[in-house]
Amino acid sequence: MSLTLREENFVVIDVGTYTTKAGIGANDTNKPPSVTLANADYNTPIKDNDEINWEDLESLWGQVLFKELSIKKSRNECPVLLAVPQSWTKHQLEKVVQMFFENFNAPGVYIASQPLMALYGCGAVTGLIIDIGHNTTKVNIAIDSIMQNQSSFTSPVGGKYLTQHLLRYMKQDNTLIEEFRAHNESGDDELKLDEEFAQFVKEYSGLCNVLVDHEIEENLLSVEMPASLVSTPSAAKEDTPAAVDAVEEQDALKKIPDRQEIEYKGKKFTIGRYRHRVYDPLFNPALVGLECLSLCEMIRAAVQFCEAIELRPKIMENMVLTGGGSLMAGTQRRIKSEMINHLPVSDNAGDLQPRLVKFLRIPDYFTVLKESKYQQYATWLGSLIVAKLVFIDSKNYISDYEIFDLVDELEKIEGKEVDFYTWLNIEPSATDKQINRAYKKMSLQLHPDKNKNDPKQRDRFARLGKVVSILRDGHKRERYNFFYKNGVPRWRGTGYLYSRWRPGLGTVIVALGLLGGGLQYLVAVLNYSQEKKKIRQFVIDARSEMASRATKNIGAATLGRSYIEVGNRILRCEVKSDDYIVFYPEGEGRVDLNVEWLEQPSYKNIYFISWPKKMINRLLGKEEEVTEYEFVEEDESSDQQSGASDKGSPAKPASKKRAKKTEPLAVTGTKVGGRRRAIKKQQ
Repeated sequence: MSLTLREENFVVIDVGTYTTKAGIGANDTNKPPSVTLANADYNTPIKDNDEINWEDLESLWGQVLFKELSIKKSRNECPVLLAVPQSWTKHQLEKVVQMFFENFNAPGVYIASQPLMALYGCGAVTGLIIDIGHNTTKVNIAIDSIMQNQSSFTSPVGGKYLTQHLLRYMKQDNTLIEEFRAHNESGDDELKLDEEFAQFVKEYSGLCNVLVDHEIEENLLSVEMPASLVSTPSAAKEDTPAAVDAVEEQDALKKIPDRQEIEYKGKKFTIGRYRHRVYDPLFNPALVGLECLSLCEMIRAAVQFCEAIELRPKIMENMVLTGGGSLMAGTQRRIKSEMINHLPVSDNAGDLQPRLVKFLRIPDYFTVLKESKYQQYATWLGSLIVAKLVFIDSKNYISDYEIFDLVDELEKIEGKEVDFYTWLNIEPSATDKQINRAYKKMSLQLHPDKNKNDPKQRDRFARLGKVVSILRDGHKRERYNFFYKNGVPRWRGTGYLYSRWRPGLGTVIVALGLLGGGLQYLVAVLNYSQEKKKIRQFVIDARSEMASRATKNIGAATLGRSYIEVGNRILRCEVKSDDYIVFYPEGEGRVDLNVEWLEQPSYKNIYFISWPKKMINRLLGKEEEVTEYEFVEEDESSDQQSGASDKGSPAKPASKKRAKKTEPLAVTGTKVGGRRRAIKKQQ
């Protein structure tokens, strides 16, 4: 590529249904995104079931690129990596790429899968990814960086259902209702017990921790748990097997206060112990009236659908929790507790059966992002790492120019209706084996050994090799199929023309010189037209004033003399013809304006013709050509009489004699209208 892509210009956008995270610059990966926008401010462009409002989404991304990141659209040198949901269709991805190339002028676009990026962010290429989002909860599996589509499951139970579930508990809390009533009676602003308040409580730091088992919380019963399912208290740190006594669990639960105080819009409220039940619908969707798989059932099904049986234990030990749900402390421990019913309990279980449940976290060498509150940025971190790898590798760029040239050559030689597939006599859905068979058959006909005296056949044979190489390459073939369906653009921009003909320095200089000369000639034509129009307008204005004065019996209309306002000055003038007018400025003599005296545009005056000519004349000692003109001045006595008459004094008869005098003057070029009437002197 002619464009140099630098790490500080790389843009990463993590597309979410609730928030959109973005940032520019991949030289420092140990940082959270610099831009976080709420999708609700842009009419929530991504709805349930991945329904997209493209106009709102374009508005959102335009805000990110051109407002928040301060990228100039006309000089966009920032390639974009988009982390999108795994469930987006090919049509949606094509529309996204088209939007960034055509509407945002992006030099490069890379589409990445969000679950795979989250796995990369935790330093693994194989594992199970749990994404608890606002609209849905998704479970995906990746093996050696390849997403396993058959192991992808989605539950409609997302953050918004968890908020509604918490709100139902709140509306049954009489203490909380009384607190709202008391604040509304004493304050001016009315506070409502609605989803906004429930969302605030759910996201309040350290308030709604997920307990391992809320029945223990209520009844303080002792439940012994396997060591493999007990982890550290942090929700975002890697869990290691450790023996935790049930008595310690009881002591921890006894310390949980019945009600915890929070401050909301300047008022204080207390929330009951039901605050720890927020995540219950994930493990029992019936609580929110949905009939779907629970989170643990989706995990079990995803692992069972994984074809690589020997990797199932490793997958269960490489779980990644991401999304907004990863912020809730205790989520990982709750998942481990619920998964005990789906793991083998026998000590004789085979090596291919999962026994442990472990979670990965962002590695410790990311000193900032390793904190538990940043686990939700695992997808963002993985996207930054991938951007550093893909945008600097030229192999990731497919040159459309090669395809364009081959299409043009094929249509010119073989016919306009001929494409790659019809030329090889195969179907667009042909396999690699069928392509190779068609190539062998055609190469036998076009091989140079059989056509030694036919240079056209050698060119066709070389063209055959290029066509087959494109069809054998999966990426290039996919690109060709796009143009095959939608048509090859006929205008491909100046970049394509430049790269095709590769002009040298001399050619570029000559082209720029011709362009400059053409612009100079165009300016001369415009100036000539404007000056001619200006002189004729003076004549029209003078005649109009003259006619007005004649109706009032002022002045001598028959002499063609009048007054006209020019540049805030009233000047006496005399109309000679439609293209000729004379001005008499006070104390400055006379000024003649004649269309015939204007210098007409000529190619001889273009700089790359006139300058060399002047230089040659100077070197040879030749003088510049001078044209002699003889100027004729009329006696202004009659003009003075006319002026006196105009002022109201009695008009004297004009003298019939006119004094004439000649004055030779060398003129190399006339200004607008000249200064006097010029008559070319005969040599």
